[in-house]
Amino acid sequence: MSISGERRGIGKLILRAFPERQLLIRAQGNVSYVRLPTRVQLLGTASLILFVGWTGYSSLKLIGRDAELDAKNARIEEMRRAYGGLTGEVSDLRSQLLDRAERLEERQRFLEQVLGTDPLVLQDPAATPIEAGLETEVAPADASAPAADASPAPSSPATGDDGAPSDTEPAVGDGAIVPRTKPQPPADGDTLSRLFGGAGAHAATGLSRDPSDRLQQEVSARLDRIERAQTFQANEIARNAQDRIDRIMGVIASTGTPIERLMELTTQQMAEAGRGLPSPGVGGPLIETDGPASALPKTLGGGSADSEAGRDRQALRAAFDAQQHLETVLDAVAAIPSAIPVKEGEYYISSGFGTRIDPFTKRRSTHYALDLAGWPGTDIFAPAPGKVVTAEKNWPYGWMVEIDHGNGFRTRYGHMRKLHVKAGQRVERLDRIGEMGSTGRSTSTHLHYEVWFDGEPRDPKPFIEAADDVFQIQKRENG
Repeated sequence: MSISGERRGIGKLILRAFPERQLLIRAQGNVSYVRLPTRVQLLGTASLILFVGWTGYSSLKLIGRDAELDAKNARIEEMRRAYGGLTGEVSDLRSQLLDRAERLEERQRFLEQVLGTDPLVLQDPAATPIEAGLETEVAPADASAPAADASPAPSSPATGDDGAPSDTEPAVGDGAIVPRTKPQPPADGDTLSRLFGGAGAHAATGLSRDPSDRLQQEVSARLDRIERAQTFQANEIARNAQDRIDRIMGVIASTGTPIERLMELTTQQMAEAGRGLPSPGVGGPLIETDGPASALPKTLGGGSADSEAGRDRQALRAAFDAQQHLETVLDAVAAIPSAIPVKEGEYYISSGFGTRIDPFTKRRSTHYALDLAGWPGTDIFAPAPGKVVTAEKNWPYGWMVEIDHGNGFRTRYGHMRKLHVKAGQRVERLDRIGEMGSTGRSTSTHLHYEVWFDGEPRDPKPFIEAADDVFQIQKRENG
C-alpha cells in the first residue's frame, strides 16, 4: 500500500471516531441545532487535553517549589544558628586572646621594669590584637631551638598576614620585642573578612573549614612568639644578674665582711626605707612561693612546674628573685668603704690591726685600728657616703670623727688636728672631713682609722686592699 493510501486510511478512522455532532440550543422557547464538524471536535479535544496537562504540571511544580523553599528556609535557619554559634565562639576566643595579650603586656612591662629599659609604646593603644592585629612582633630566633639557647636569625624582609612585605621591617635581635607597622583592615570593613583572612560571612559559616581554629592559630602563633621571647629575656635577666652577684660577692668576701649578715642588715635597711622586700634571707631577700601580693605581678601566670605555663612562670620568678637579690647586693656594696682615707703616697702604715706592744705601757694590747702615719695637716677623706654621727674631742682619740655609712658599716678617725665636718652632716665619698694630727693618746702625727661592721671592729687593711675593686663595682653598677 502506498503512503498516501495509509494516510487516507488513518483519516477515515479519525472521522469514524469523531463523527459530526449536533449541538441542541434552546433559547426563549426556540430550539436550534448547530452542527460541529470533525475538525472542530478535534481542536476542542486537543485544547482540553493541553489545559488539563498544563494544570497538572503547574500544580506539581508549585508543590515541588514549596518543598524546595522549605528546604532552603531550613538551610538558612541552620546557617543562622551556625553563624550565631560561631559569633559566640569567636567572641569567647577573642576575649581569651585579649586576656592573654593583656597578660603578656603586663609581663613585658614587668621585664622592662626589671631591666630598667624604656617601655614598649604601641602605635595605637586603643586597638585590640584581633581587630587591628598585633602591633608588636618578636624578632624570632631559630624556632627549632629551645628558647634559652636561641640565637639571632638572619634578617629577612617582614611580611604581613597575606605574605606581602610590610611597610616596616622589624629589627632582628636576641628575641627582642620591636615595633611593627600596624596592618590595615580591608576596605569593605567586613568583620569576618578581617577575622578570617578575607573570607565573607557565607564562607565563614561553611562546613569546609573551622575559622575559629584558623583565628586561634594565627593570633596564638604571634602570642607564642612573644611568650618565648619573654621567657628567653627572663632567663637572660636571671643569668646576667647572677653573674654580677657572684662577682660582687667575691669582692665583698675579700674584705672579710660576713656576707650573710651584711645581706640581712641591708635588707632590713631597705625595708625601713620602703624599698625592696621586707623578708630577709641568707644571701638576699627571701621570696616565699606565695609571697606578698605586691611583690610579684599576678600576670606571671600559673600552672604546674612541668607545664609550659609553669616553666614560664618559673623563668619570670627567677628573674624577679635575681633582680631583687642584685638590688640588695648593690645596696650592700654601696656602703662598703671604697676609698683610702689618705691619698696614696702621703702615708705609711705605722701600726696594724690586732695584737701589738702598746707604745705607752710597752705591754701587749689589742689595737682595733690601722695607724696611717703622715705629715701634720695631711687631708683626710671619707671612704664612702654616709652621715657624720660624731665630730668632737674625745679622749683617747683626741679630735675624732665617726661616720655611719649604713648597712652596719661605720668608720672612725682619731688624733685629728682639725675637723671640717660637724655632727649630722651628710658626706659623700672623698669629701674632706679633717686634717691629720696627733691629738689625744698619740706619740706622733698619724691617723687612727677604724672600720666597724655590725657593732664589731674589722681590720681596715682588707678594705684598703679591696678599695679599688669595690669602687669599680660601685661606679659600674650604680653609675
